[in-house]
Amino acid sequence: GTTDTEALNTLIALTGTLPIRVHGLFIEDVDLLGAAALPGNLEVAVINQQVTAFTAESLAHAFAREAERKRHLLETTARRLNLSCSFQVTQGRTTETLQQAAAKKDVIIVGRPLRAGIRIRTGRDYANIATPQQNLLFVNEPWRSGSNIVLVMEQSCNDPMQATRTARAIAEREGLSLIAATLNGLPEVVTDQFDQVIQISDLSPETLVAVSQQLDARLLILPPLTSIDWQTLLVNLLANLSSSLLKLA
Repeated sequence: GTTDTEALNTLIALTGTLPIRVHGLFIEDVDLLGAAALPGNLEVAVINQQVTAFTAESLAHAFAREAERKRHLLETTARRLNLSCSFQVTQGRTTETLQQAAAKKDVIIVGRPLRAGIRIRTGRDYANIATPQQNLLFVNEPWRSGSNIVLVMEQSCNDPMQATRTARAIAEREGLSLIAATLNGLPEVVTDQFDQVIQISDLSPETLVAVSQQLDARLLILPPLTSIDWQTLLVNLLANLSSSLLKLA
């Protein structure tokens, strides 16, 4: 769903020198298609409350326009970043189709645009793709907000050096400072890798949301931590987190 294609910069940091191919997936939601086929529907715009007819034909035109816009954005950004790319339009239920696609990809980027103060779909909709083996980036638009990259770090991190290298690479590409938020201190191998280190009281969603706001985070990064139930945390964070969120495998 993202139109904030600047977030593709993170792929370069995540994959290092490996060649990258970006695959854009535009899903025409079959439930919406079914609703449009019913008689007597009206569409009310969220922003200006404009009322128009809502038919299968109007929806098909809207899908086509939006898919072409997303394709153009992806291809333009991919060329600028020297990435190979492809684009696919498919029909299905959004979260189910995304889950099928996620099983075949190294990194999943999910865009969550802000429309009249509301982000479409909750964290619970994405819980099934948040597997321990999946790098997962939620772009809470607008991407170019915030002034820091915040990495949650504790002693139980499986590979603290790799997580820190990735976070540092993202921070450097974005031209931002890298801050560690730690519960019980940093692993010794990464103690000198941060511009700032702050102590937090726990790893609850409430604390992480508050820390992200306090530090003006553009991106909150969660590495593999054995003390975190990622799927439960994701559901709660996506409901309240204004910054973007990256889960590292």
